[in-house]
Amino acid sequence: MIELESVDRTTTKYVKIYKQKIINNIHKAKKYIDTPVMAVVKSNAYGHDLKLISPVLQDSGVSWFGVSTVDEGIALREIGIDMPILLLADPMQRFEDLLNYDITPTLSYFEDVKMLEELLSEREQQKNAFIAIDTGMGRYGFIENQIDDLIQVIKSTNWISYIGASTHLSSAADKKFTGRQLDLFNACIEKFRQNGIEFPIVTAANSLAAMDFPESRFNLVRLGNIIYGEKIFKADISLEKTWDFMVKIIRVRDIPSGSYVGYGHTFKAKRDMKLGILDLGYYDGFSTVRKKDPTIFINFAKTIYGAMRDFIKPTPLVYFKDKPIKIVGQVSMQLTCIDLTDTDAQEGDFVRAMINPIYIKENIPRKLEE
Repeated sequence: MIELESVDRTTTKYVKIYKQKIINNIHKAKKYIDTPVMAVVKSNAYGHDLKLISPVLQDSGVSWFGVSTVDEGIALREIGIDMPILLLADPMQRFEDLLNYDITPTLSYFEDVKMLEELLSEREQQKNAFIAIDTGMGRYGFIENQIDDLIQVIKSTNWISYIGASTHLSSAADKKFTGRQLDLFNACIEKFRQNGIEFPIVTAANSLAAMDFPESRFNLVRLGNIIYGEKIFKADISLEKTWDFMVKIIRVRDIPSGSYVGYGHTFKAKRDMKLGILDLGYYDGFSTVRKKDPTIFINFAKTIYGAMRDFIKPTPLVYFKDKPIKIVGQVSMQLTCIDLTDTDAQEGDFVRAMINPIYIKENIPRKLEE
């Protein structure tokens, strides 16, 4: 039986988060890119628990935190994070909260500039802000033909300190398109410079671009996937997996040869079996497929290839003592059956299930380990 400290006996699933592996990933990335790092902790720190790991990140040598909602920024302040925080996405006009919690907004619309300037004027207060330039993502940011007007607006505001300019690279695996985005971004920055506007901070690179496109680094890179051990780039550095999703075997039962298991009677035992029942199912995001747009041919082809690969050689989704364990029958909403016949697993032991923590519900406990 695996003994677990600080995990309640009634807990049937939890996520182990490895502190040192997170730190190791940051240090490897920083050494490779040699550029100040913004730690992106959006979406509950990619499922790792924003409140749990942000103090670890703060002590690891990052320069900024990046969030996608105002509430994430507030949560950082409430746990004592005192470093600069950038709201990467639309502030949704919550400027009062941004001021009260010292969160730096990214401005993408003229009306937001006007609203923030008016609020600051009423308060007689200065506020730092970034300007977003849309070079190809399309979701928000000022587009190229708005730059001349934006220059005039910036020159006419008195209370906003424009300390940064950013863009979002939409296809950093595509060298040609990324080059076009960077060319456009550089042209916009140069136009600002020619009009007497200098941004102390310029940022474009996400994790993939930071590693594979040195020209995208400028003087601040925004790292998310790298920190959490996801290697999506070509650069030759190894990352460490920062999490394990642990699920308890809530029942062990013996079934005779010829027994059916699961919905649709798709599985029939060919021998006597030792069956394990897990408190785990597609409600938890287990064994579900998150599809890309099938109307794009390359995505369609990738989907077909992935389905064929998994049919011929299924990717293991459950491990016990580092040994892959077969799933028996269909995964149901809240329960999954596994084949424990050739193991010494017992009721109450934990297995590892392969679900990225970004898909694991926030009410599932996270436990920080060294």
